[in-house]
Parts: sequence; structure tokens; C-alpha cells
Amino acid sequence: MQFIQSEVYSNLYLVKYPDKDYSKVQSAILEKIQEYLKTEHQTGKPLAYTNENGIYFYELGGRTLGFIGDAGTGYFIDHEEDLGGFVSEELGMYTEYRLAEFYYDSCPQDSSLVCGEIAYFKEGDWFKTDSLHNFVILAANLRSLNEKKILEPSSLDTSSSSSVSIEQLKRAFAKKNEAEFLNYFPGDFQQFISWFGWNTENGQPADLYAESGAYLDYFFESGRKESRDLFEEKLIGIAKNGYWQEDGVNYFQDFAVAYIKKEKKYELINELSSKDANSVLFFLFDGPHPKFDADFASQLSPPKKEILVELFESGFYDQNKNPDPILPDPETLDLSDDVGSIHYALSDFEGYEHYFIRDIDINNDGTLDKIVSADRYQGDELFLFVKKAGEFQPGIKTINFSEDGGNQIVDITAEKGGFVIKTAFPDGGLLEAYHHIRFKDNAWVLTNTVYKTQSSNGKDAMIYVCDVVQELDLEDAHILQKLRGMPEEQERRRRCTVEKVE
Repeated sequence: MQFIQSEVYSNLYLVKYPDKDYSKVQSAILEKIQEYLKTEHQTGKPLAYTNENGIYFYELGGRTLGFIGDAGTGYFIDHEEDLGGFVSEELGMYTEYRLAEFYYDSCPQDSSLVCGEIAYFKEGDWFKTDSLHNFVILAANLRSLNEKKILEPSSLDTSSSSSVSIEQLKRAFAKKNEAEFLNYFPGDFQQFISWFGWNTENGQPADLYAESGAYLDYFFESGRKESRDLFEEKLIGIAKNGYWQEDGVNYFQDFAVAYIKKEKKYELINELSSKDANSVLFFLFDGPHPKFDADFASQLSPPKKEILVELFESGFYDQNKNPDPILPDPETLDLSDDVGSIHYALSDFEGYEHYFIRDIDINNDGTLDKIVSADRYQGDELFLFVKKAGEFQPGIKTINFSEDGGNQIVDITAEKGGFVIKTAFPDGGLLEAYHHIRFKDNAWVLTNTVYKTQSSNGKDAMIYVCDVVQELDLEDAHILQKLRGMPEEQERRRRCTVEKVE
């Protein structure tokens, strides 16, 4: 594998014979980026339709015999792009050979270092984006970078978790390239508002504020044709932690609600954790006068419907003076309460694909009760139903100990005096947790958690089994914050038992 730096565009590298192991290509690209930042370069003509604060990596390929109009990426080793005339040669003609693009700026926390985002491509198609932080840069290059920022403020938002380049988005929009447009469209609210919103601090519109309607039309149109998974991931990503603004943000809210209703994509919300669902629902219905949508609410799973109802009962009052009031459905009223509240019935979950049900005696009365749990990757809700007088009555709503990015529910099994909730890390390795629940003093208590993990993958590997005392009430709203985790590695030999790896 050989990197050939263009003699015309110093921030362009052509990679000859890239390794078939893509991880080695990525590692080599990262090394080349660090080398580039530490080396002084002559400032020349920039590549067309690109950000000057960028480094570009393409595979050396295409036709290399010099045919006019199709010379291959090698043409740009010693030739400038030709954007006009009878034929043209521009780097954008060879996107199928694109390997990576790195966009950078000085770090917000330390302007002497460089931070940015690198987008990787396989066979020209976007593969993933990673954040890169605190890269050392040559003083001369840093001065040049800062001079550019003074003359022309950067449109790059390096503090955003998914910032790539607003220029790339503009280019994809102009070319009506739906796949690239989706790849470069913002993936979180902070980036979205920095491109399409209004800056309340300086009273100025963002770069694409005036064109937000056209861009959002194209975003939702593209999402119906191109990769639905990526489109919906970005839709939900923008909705998380969002809040109402006029124009662009408001357009997005309306488009998002309309899409979910028309395509019946309520699982986008039903499959979220309670925390994320609360954030997304708040954004979707936030505004000067939030209006409750009974049809939308009726399509949500019971836990997510409750979140939406609670938002309208109290949540919007923090930011909005006059949200439309909501009255509880008479069928959900608890006549023993002074105010209405939603209660659950076992029938709400029977046959529902994102939950599973176990028959376990949960209160030691000799009768099988019901435990309802959100399935793996479907949230952390857990509902206990106690059988009384032949009917299953709601006990408590709690959690199944699934974590975003961490352990996920595996199963719930009976044991003497209670039940056990098993979770495990789903992406390889051994990391299991067994949460033991007992019914004590008319309350369900997490008495202890047994953690299991493997020390290594070597020949002498062992399994640590760590029994950690908890004594936490399942109805405690702060149970996750109080949950004691696995002992630190240096403590395990002293506090845990050891098993052999079979």
C-alpha cells in the first residue's frame, strides 16, 4: 500500500494498492493525517467543491492511459482539475474511488490543537464517521488555519458529534445526489440548528436558514427512496435533545410527525429507552402552543403513551405558557385518585412484539403472576402484575437493567423466594449480570447482583464471579444511580471468586 501526495493539491492523497484489510487502510490514513498536519505545505489552488480545511484520500484507479475526460484519479497527481470546456476532469467524477475525507478546525478547548471528523468510504459509499481530537499541528499550519478563520469563518462545527462539511451537503444538494445528501445531512440537533437554525446569541441566521424549507423537503423526499435506516437514524438523532424554533426547526418537527404518522413508524419511538423517548416526544410536540395528538398517542406503546401524556400534563409548562390541556381517557381513570393517571393492563402487552412475558410467582403466595419486560434493544421497562381473585392486577413499573450501549436483557427466571433478571453485553466477550429480586415487607427488593466477566482471552484466562450486595427497592426512582457495579479490576482478586474458562 503506497500513499502518493498530489503535486498540485497538497491535501489530496492517492492510495495505490490499498490493503484488503480495511482496518489497516484506516490506520494508515490516520498516520498520514498526523504526518500532514505536522508538515509545512505550500498553499495552492483548492479542490473544487471542497472545504480547504480538509484532507482527501482516494484510491488510485480509473482509466490511467490519459483518455480525455476519463483519465482516472491518477490525473490529479500532476494536473489541476478541469471544470469547463468540451470535457472536464474533476475529482468529484471519481467518488467510487473515495476512501476517506477528514475535515478539521482548531479544538474549542485548546486552539493550539486540531479536532475534526473523518468520514470513511467503502467502494465510494459512506461507511462510518469518527471524531478525532487533539492532533498536534505545525505552528505554520496553525497560523494559516487561524488566518483563514479570520478572513472567512469556518462553517465546520467541530463540537458536533457528527459534523462532516456543510460544503459537501451543499454540493450533494446541488447535484441532487440523494445518497450523498443523506450521508452529509446533520445527525444530531446541535449540528442541525447550527446549519438551519437561528443563532439566538448573535441574532444571526445559520448558513442554510433561508433555504431550510428546500433542504428539508429534499431530506424527507430522499428518505423515502434511499436508505431508510440511515434516514430514520438521523431523524431520531436530530429529535433527541431538540427544542422548538421558528422556520427550519419548526419545518422539521412538522415533517417528522407527518412521516411517522403516514408511514406508521411509531416503532421509532416505541423502541427507544424511556429517557430518549421523553426527549424525542418533547421535541416533536414542542412549540408556543403544544397540541395533543390523540391519534398519534393511540399508536404508541403504553409506556411511551404515558410519557407523552405526562409531557402535556406538566412537561411543557417549563417552556410554554399555554399548552393545550389533556384530559385522561375515562377508561384509564383510577377513581381512588383525585387526579387521573394511566394504569396498565396485561392485555396492553399480550401479543406485542417488543415485549416478552414470564409466568413467575413474584410475591410468594403460591400463585403464578406475570412479569412483562421490554425485549432486547427495545428499552428498559419492566412491569409486575399480581394475580388476585383470578385477575392480573398492576403491581409496579420498574426497569429490567438494560443499558444504552451496555448490557441488554437476556431473560427472567424464577428462583426460590423471587426471580432473577439476567443481562449480558451483546457484542462479544463475557460480561453478565444476574439481578436477584425478593419480595420483602410488601416490596420488591433487588437484594444482590452477581457479575461475571472473563479476565482475558489468553491461555491463563479466568472468570471472575462477583456477588455485590444491593438492597434497593425496585420502585426507587434513582435505582440505576444507586446500583453498585462490578468491582474494579484491582479489587476483583480480593472480593470475587474465580472459575475456570471451559
